[in-house]
Amino acid sequence: MKLGCERKGSLTDKFKVNLLMTRDGKTSDTSCSEGPAGLAPTELSIFQKFEVGQTYKATSRMGYGLLCSSIQFPDRLPEKRLARDKKAYNYGEFVEFYGSEAADYWAAAHPVAHNKEL
Repeated sequence: MKLGCERKGSLTDKFKVNLLMTRDGKTSDTSCSEGPAGLAPTELSIFQKFEVGQTYKATSRMGYGLLCSSIQFPDRLPEKRLARDKKAYNYGEFVEFYGSEAADYWAAAHPVAHNKEL
């Protein structure tokens, strides 16, 4: 090591999912993040299973709100398709990039198999 050099410290990733919660006919914004009171287990693979626009059952408590660990996650990862840049994206990512034209680009894109590392 030389004088004046810097060493990278430890790196951590934190994940947060913004959700709409519907309860008694009323919709409100909420979120879930990793940690003891959040999603369990706290792995990226859990967050990758969410699909934009889908509904998931969960438990909420009066005065507390959504109990994130009670969300009934899907058994599979969302479908991905090959975009013009030759990379695979899910429908939510197509919507983020293409906006109102996402459905047309999605329909024209070819489905791809999921990478086993996800």
